[in-house]
Amino acid sequence: MELQQHDVLRTGPSNNNCLRVLPLGKNKTQKVAVGEISGVLHCWSMKKMVLDTSFKSMSGDPVHTLTLGLQAEQDGRIFVGRGRTLQGITKKGKEFFSYETGLQEDVRALRVDGSDIHVLLSQSTIRMHQSDRGRMEEEEYLGAQRLTAFDVAPVVAGQPRWTVAGTTTGQIKVLRAGDVYYETDVEGPVTAVAHNHASIDTLSGNRYAGSQEMVYGCENGAVGQLLLSQQAMKHGWAVTPKNARPAAVTHVDPCPDVNRDGMPEVVVARENGLLEVYAKDDMEGMECIFQGSLNEGAAAIDHGRVTTHRTEEIVVHTSSGRIVAMGVETMGDRFAGAGDRLGKMAAGVAAMRAAAFGVASASVDETRGLDEQGFAVDEQEIAIREVRDEVSALTKQLNEAREELEAFSSQGGGPGGPAEVADSSSSLALDPEEGVQVLSVQCVAGIEMLMLHCTCPAELSDCEGGDGILSRCPHPPGITGLQECIFTYRCRENSTRVQLVVDVREGRSGTLTVFTVPKQQPKAARVQRHRIAPLSLHQHADELEEARPYSELRILGHFSAADAHAWCAQLAAAPDTAAAQPGVIMLRHCMLSTGLRMAYANGVLTFHSDNLTTLAVARDFITGLVTDQKQRVQISIEVHPQAVPHLCALIWPRFEMVQALQANAALVEALQEIRAMDGTAANFHPDHLDVLEHADAIKRQLERMPAVKGGMVDMLRDLHVSYHRFMGSGAPAGRQRLLQELLNSGKVTRETLVNAVMDE
Repeated sequence: MELQQHDVLRTGPSNNNCLRVLPLGKNKTQKVAVGEISGVLHCWSMKKMVLDTSFKSMSGDPVHTLTLGLQAEQDGRIFVGRGRTLQGITKKGKEFFSYETGLQEDVRALRVDGSDIHVLLSQSTIRMHQSDRGRMEEEEYLGAQRLTAFDVAPVVAGQPRWTVAGTTTGQIKVLRAGDVYYETDVEGPVTAVAHNHASIDTLSGNRYAGSQEMVYGCENGAVGQLLLSQQAMKHGWAVTPKNARPAAVTHVDPCPDVNRDGMPEVVVARENGLLEVYAKDDMEGMECIFQGSLNEGAAAIDHGRVTTHRTEEIVVHTSSGRIVAMGVETMGDRFAGAGDRLGKMAAGVAAMRAAAFGVASASVDETRGLDEQGFAVDEQEIAIREVRDEVSALTKQLNEAREELEAFSSQGGGPGGPAEVADSSSSLALDPEEGVQVLSVQCVAGIEMLMLHCTCPAELSDCEGGDGILSRCPHPPGITGLQECIFTYRCRENSTRVQLVVDVREGRSGTLTVFTVPKQQPKAARVQRHRIAPLSLHQHADELEEARPYSELRILGHFSAADAHAWCAQLAAAPDTAAAQPGVIMLRHCMLSTGLRMAYANGVLTFHSDNLTTLAVARDFITGLVTDQKQRVQISIEVHPQAVPHLCALIWPRFEMVQALQANAALVEALQEIRAMDGTAANFHPDHLDVLEHADAIKRQLERMPAVKGGMVDMLRDLHVSYHRFMGSGAPAGRQRLLQELLNSGKVTRETLVNAVMDE
């Protein structure tokens, strides 16, 4: 499928999900409501390709979320959340509802279903219901995990809609009356959830008839379907990206019929600016039928008949404020027949000219060289030159206006005070496939430069496809042992989004501060900070294997369960809010698949792991926190006899892969020389031919090999140190050096590796 993109309007920057397409009314095209960070609320439509504004409010409190009423009697009603205040506005701009919630934080998302108001906060959802007496009654769900996305669905006919919420731990919870009715695990941390208001097929024979369809997107790029009924929640189709580092899903829309085949598609917007459309294939799965780039992230997506009444379009509001309509109808389809009408008009004009000069039309064509439309060629050339001159003059005026704006901004933004720094956002997320953190920075005004300061040792590199200039600032001369590092990244022209790879060895912790310098005058920067946890390579796990050699670290003292949970939350990616006592948090190492179980209660904190290095990091970090809080605790460790052989067995396959890569890299150059000398590779062994075919891939992997091998060497050295510390003896420096030489020799075996770590 091919989609034609039409830029409709440019607004100011907005928060996520602040654009909605209103239902179809008397006109052939639908109205669109947009809320901006500046507080402006704009409702408009397109009539004959001309913008028609229904209303546009003055600036005020920022619009944090925007939605439409879900009931039939709320057709065309716009509801917005401004901080902690909810407003209802008609499509003509008249306010009919205002409510001060009194919440402790801003409303992040909003749904209105008749007299029911559903709001999403950072860790809770609240259903507000207006009783017959006019009072607001509330039903609240407070979870242990951070909630990232939500929607509502009429699971049971005639009852209030149920809330469907996604969490950072990769779960989707279905809530009824403030309680979890059922929940399920999905592929990764949930970033988007949407209900298919058009519902699914209700044809006879459909086993899912009557169920409510929910579509979700995850941080790891996966997209999936859930089918809700009163009895259960079932998994439907799922799409997992095939590329090595997929971009997170930011928005999903499961309702549009852009392809005009009577079957709704699923539109997916990703963090890197990609827009994808999925449709059902013959095997009841989903296939991607369109993929395009917006060159920036999407702030909201919806669908409707916005610029044309002939077909539905995908409407996208980008982070910089562009509103784009994408549909299958081309501009030629819209103006079909216009060329014939213009040709007839031109022929009539030519006939009138010929009659005025007393010359027949045929003789005029012969003497003046008229083209097919009846215009003289020389006059056409003159008209083209005039248009070009006009375009040049307008371009010159535009450049002069830009220069005046920059000069005006450099003087402090005029009488109103200094110019506001362009809004920017950044996120730091774990890439479990590569074992690194991925920093994503986005700025609506374009990024000129990034400056990054990390309080712990780290390595930065550009993502594949990046073409900026990355440099590391050297440490001041004469200073040794400095752990902090500073980087600068100069972006190419017209960059609104940058991705960088941050490689931090597990066990190190600190803060990564990002200074984003937008392309504007005067020069200023937005500052965002991201915490790097000591166990940064661990992620949430639903369960751990029991048949593993777990070692135990136990901490006893006069501390509460809330204190213990707070320590665990700082140690790794644990929920921000403690669950009921006793609490259990389970994590898994993304590279080695080792497990970590943290159990806490009043006065007791226990760690179980099959990775001694993980327990050593936990002990050192918790000891530091306890010392700062001046608490007295007792720490004991019980090491499993098979702890070291088990961990070496997990590391060994990756070590073998590196050794094989080194051997193949040495073969590539020799095989290429032999082929050049013989002029053929027909006599090569099939294994050698395979090495030659994958020579480019081997070279690319070889470039990353030092970092990969260095990471494994660090793991083994840390294991050596941790094992001897837990056994009550320090690791001699000489043994560390011998272990390093053994790992670099290329002659190591699994048995010699275990013996070297245990000094046997």
